[in-house]
Amino acid sequence: MKQQLILTILLITTAATASAGGACDASAYERPETRSVIKLVREASALLEKDKNGAFAEFNRSGSKWYKGDKYLVGFDENMKRTLYPPFKDKVGEETLAITDPAGRPFFKWISEIKDCGWVHHEWATPESSTSVWKSSFFIRLKYTTGKTQIIGSGPYSLKMDKKFVTDTVNAGAKLLEEKGEAALPELKDPKGRYIFRDIYLYVYDEKGINIMHPYLPIEGKNMLTHRDSKGKLDILALRDKAMNSGAGWVEFWWPKPGEKAESRKLGYVKKAVVNGKKYFVGSGYYPN
Repeated sequence: MKQQLILTILLITTAATASAGGACDASAYERPETRSVIKLVREASALLEKDKNGAFAEFNRSGSKWYKGDKYLVGFDENMKRTLYPPFKDKVGEETLAITDPAGRPFFKWISEIKDCGWVHHEWATPESSTSVWKSSFFIRLKYTTGKTQIIGSGPYSLKMDKKFVTDTVNAGAKLLEEKGEAALPELKDPKGRYIFRDIYLYVYDEKGINIMHPYLPIEGKNMLTHRDSKGKLDILALRDKAMNSGAGWVEFWWPKPGEKAESRKLGYVKKAVVNGKKYFVGSGYYPN
């Protein structure tokens, strides 16, 4: 009963966080596919609250709503040892903190750092293939009266980009820049870090339009305010003005995808950051087409 009570309290707290539009709030996401992942993990948490042992048996049952094809739940204890991995049950008990994805991202460490709930983006092979694809997973942390922790989560392979993934990444990057100043730049542009995934990467400019950081283009130190995209739009100027005048917001423009020369339609999100009185703007975006 005590164990059920503490789980109920945690889920109520998580719901309160959701009301503020945080990572736990399914309604804050644009795509139905994204919202359905959050709903599934929430329902799994509720089932764990009622009957832990029965829940794990159900989570492992092939063909159930919890485990069908390459859709499944995963679980970890407080030390990030696997407690649930339906496609590979022999790996239950495996220690994961030292494991990275094929690009070297320490994503199990990122999972361990989730306080209430949140997303982790990484590359991983599907159960049917050795080929790695992008995987975005949502996790909830549960705490028992014994002090032990259970982390439960799920995520589809090749989930389409959601605008909130962009805003969350930019907001986190701007926060880190304000905390560490330009000492944060190596972390923000680290290809093995949490700020670069799929088509998402961060860039940083000062209020004069001078590029401070870009992980892919040799434009650092250049003033880009006069740059025009292929449609003639002063894109960097528009991004700067949006951040400086509104604090944060979206701008549509055209920009090449990483590794490509031709420009594609891009929706960019920027946020102002202030470090010791100096103004910057941090941005990212996604390609809706």
